[in-house]
Amino acid sequence: MVRSQFENSWKYDANKAIIFFDIDNMKILNSTLGYSEVDDRIQRVFSNVRKNELIARWYSGDEFVIIAPLKDAMLCAQRIRSLFNNQNISVTGAIVPVFDIPLKDNVKKASDIVQDLKQLQRGTIFDDR
Repeated sequence: MVRSQFENSWKYDANKAIIFFDIDNMKILNSTLGYSEVDDRIQRVFSNVRKNELIARWYSGDEFVIIAPLKDAMLCAQRIRSLFNNQNISVTGAIVPVFDIPLKDNVKKASDIVQDLKQLQRGTIFDDR
């Protein structure tokens, strides 16, 4: 889904969580595998998103957001991370509950956690629910 469509479909729901992922070492992946191959691998992962989950690339090609049911957020995050690992792509992620604030502010909260986490341990998921 395109980010603008994603933002336009945003509705606050306390039963949802935001999962933010950042692909680790994207520049190295692109220079080693090529942009097209990396994009194909990302699209393979995206094709496995379930009907009750929304996914979109965010600001850059290496960041993406998933809105998933709160109760299933960790299982969703682990499944997506595993799918990326199967494509030989490492991702770092964070799960945050959805607050009644604009989508971009919810996502920023998760993004900030991921950026801090990447300094400590890449390839992990932090659950802030």
